[in-house]
Amino acid sequence: MKTWSYLLFLIMISCSSHQTLDIVPGVSLEIAEYRQKTISDIRYSLALGIPSEKEDPITGEMMIEFKLNSLDQPLILDFNVSEDHITSVYNASGSVPFLHENEHVIIGPEYLKEGTNQLAISFKAGELSLNRQDDFLYTLFVPDRASTAFPCFDQPDLKARFSLSLDLPGDWEAVANGSPINSRAFGSRKVVSFQETAPISTYLFSFATGKFQKITDQRDGRTMTLFHRETDSLKVQRNTSTLFDLHWKSLQWMEDYTGINYPFEKFDFVAIPGFQYGGMEHPGAILYRARSLWLDETATQNQYLARASVIAHETAHMWFGNLVTMRWFNDVWMKEVFANFMADKIVNPSFPDIDHDLKFLLRHFPASYAVDRTKGANAVRQPLENLKQAGMMYGAIIYNKAPIMMKKLEKSIGEAAFQEGVKEYLNQYANGNADWNDLIDILDQKTNNNLQAWSEIWISQPGMPIITTEQSGAEVKISQSDPWNAQRTWIQPLSVQSQDNSQTIDLNQTNQAITLESAQYILPNGGGLEYGAFVLDSGSISKLLVEMKNFQPYKRGLILLDIHETFLQGRMGSDQYWSIIVSNLRREENKLITQMLLGNLELVFWKFMDPNLREIRSQEMEDFLWEEIEDAETTDIKSAYFNTFRRITLSNQSLDKLYRLWNKEMEIPGLVLSENDYTNLALELGVRNHPNWEVIKIKQLENISNPDNQRRFAFIVPALDPNITVRDDFFESLKQLKNREVEPWVLTALRYLHHPLRAKESERYLMPSLELLEEIQLTGDIFFPKRWLDATFSGHSSKAAQGIVEEFLGQYQNYNARLKQKILQSVDMLYRSAAQKEGINLL
Repeated sequence: MKTWSYLLFLIMISCSSHQTLDIVPGVSLEIAEYRQKTISDIRYSLALGIPSEKEDPITGEMMIEFKLNSLDQPLILDFNVSEDHITSVYNASGSVPFLHENEHVIIGPEYLKEGTNQLAISFKAGELSLNRQDDFLYTLFVPDRASTAFPCFDQPDLKARFSLSLDLPGDWEAVANGSPINSRAFGSRKVVSFQETAPISTYLFSFATGKFQKITDQRDGRTMTLFHRETDSLKVQRNTSTLFDLHWKSLQWMEDYTGINYPFEKFDFVAIPGFQYGGMEHPGAILYRARSLWLDETATQNQYLARASVIAHETAHMWFGNLVTMRWFNDVWMKEVFANFMADKIVNPSFPDIDHDLKFLLRHFPASYAVDRTKGANAVRQPLENLKQAGMMYGAIIYNKAPIMMKKLEKSIGEAAFQEGVKEYLNQYANGNADWNDLIDILDQKTNNNLQAWSEIWISQPGMPIITTEQSGAEVKISQSDPWNAQRTWIQPLSVQSQDNSQTIDLNQTNQAITLESAQYILPNGGGLEYGAFVLDSGSISKLLVEMKNFQPYKRGLILLDIHETFLQGRMGSDQYWSIIVSNLRREENKLITQMLLGNLELVFWKFMDPNLREIRSQEMEDFLWEEIEDAETTDIKSAYFNTFRRITLSNQSLDKLYRLWNKEMEIPGLVLSENDYTNLALELGVRNHPNWEVIKIKQLENISNPDNQRRFAFIVPALDPNITVRDDFFESLKQLKNREVEPWVLTALRYLHHPLRAKESERYLMPSLELLEEIQLTGDIFFPKRWLDATFSGHSSKAAQGIVEEFLGQYQNYNARLKQKILQSVDMLYRSAAQKEGINLL
């Protein structure tokens, strides 16, 4: 509804004595800062009509109430949909003219007043972030996607209270941030109303509705409800009690640590098939990926740990992120680092038999190094001018490097002082917003260390130092260098261990070298919290490997992490590294280290090994893995070896084993395969061109009992069809947004499309995949651009594939800088494998 031209509107506004805000797509920092100063006390009363048919539009009525303290600018609401989605806007005086331009609804100040305002808006909901399936939907509004569904002030520091009413099909359930307070039936439909929320940011507002089952349970007087769609009653029975226990223990731990009771009205959670993330922390309605919660009997120790960790992570968010929220998404890492940091503390009591220092090491360091060693490394804290780019803040640096830095920070000021500072931070900013400097100011009062200087290098700078050891006779030289040649100084003490002693040294100057008296070996990061690419000399590696059996698991994990980095930096050939992996697998008893080694084995096998040598090595490796499957004493280790076996199988003999297992002609003693296992077996047989593939795919679809899993399998199958024309058509279909809606399905399909066995044929998809990236970033959820790239390049290790990347980057010199970072991160292993095969030393 435009009652004046845009030009006339701008002329009118520009006649005022104040500079007009630049109204650009997205939420600019300029607009956000102005609104934060002038708008407060926001309430949204939202009523949505959700039809039973997915194709029919969702209609909305909303009352927005807010206070204004200035009328020197127009009111700018965010609504990222086409112009025809708003039907009307009214205030107490009647119809209100508005403009809908550049993803904003703009209302002139003459229709507003200082003090309390109310606007009634009728609209058709945008559906980009409503995740509609045939018989359920769920919202996912992080970081700036609430405005793709309804008009709002879509920035984290304008917290609001939300009231929600849903008009639904009568046989649908619904869950939202608040408890249901009224449900009224009208024929085949019903209207469910929910209690008003505490003040929350728009990205935390959420609801899910559809054909869900409900399970309600209590722990110490607190009622919790689980919503799910799982059809396997035995799986539900096997997992449910544990799910409630894990949530309750996480809540108890957080209340004890912070001294603040759970800050929201109720606590429910939802298992979503095909959910984009592991979990999302909406207060009162946490959403999880269903596969993360419903574990099979063949689940590995890592899967049990991952489930406990994601539950602890999302629970910790109730305090870190939800109660106290970052002011702007440049500090989104703060909520994530605290959630991960607290999750690591929370899960420890539930797994008393696990070496939790080792778990922390293997969970965070490899993932963080995988980004920091690349040319696309990003800092923990990054600048952000517009929320349109906020999704690209996410990644391994904030989820894995940041917890390492937080642990360093805690160690430097002491656990008690750190906890005291955290409590002060939460109490001071409860129900509000804070940034990193607010926290540092509090912690700075509790230590003599210079936290600002420490933060500048570890939080505000990307990348990591390369620290090398070199032995010459009785001496060893330890050197630090900046891989970006920027002459940066990383401040950290190194706990250097040798066979006979341990000493702490400061290696704080770039390119500085310190010479020490050598014993039998040198381990420069013996303290375990040192951070960098530690590249060991061959003499130390040889002696450390000989002594490995005498070390505790934590030290073994640390050494193997350094050897892996030495290999990736080009100081060791793939044959030598392969032998190290296999020999350590043969004698390793720790489950966490075993699973790390198996992952590295797969990496070397598919990415770094020459295809001809791979064929030679495959039978020997398959025999070894099968022996370990048969000999393993625990189900999770059997499962870990079996999963590796099915993923690297090449020989006809082992392929026949996979087929007979899938066809239930043979069994593995002590390993009960689940429906998911049989589905994975079918897909592995398909990508290997098994002669019975046509029968396999039909029979497997029939054998899947869960309709959501049936749809998943049917979606993935064309990506591994032996006919390349079918694969071409599948890839073309991904260019349409509607075929990318269930992102985990897309990513699994892409990994099969680009499987190493199909890599040469799939090079044709690399350039168009890169060309789609900007659209992927605009339409997909926060992790999707990077995961799209990771899946696309997962099977490639050739110089030709590297050439396609370089051609793309050469053609687009002014390409989006953040997306270019993501590309460089995802192709790093491709570049390293190509360099290894050509004998290039990367140091």
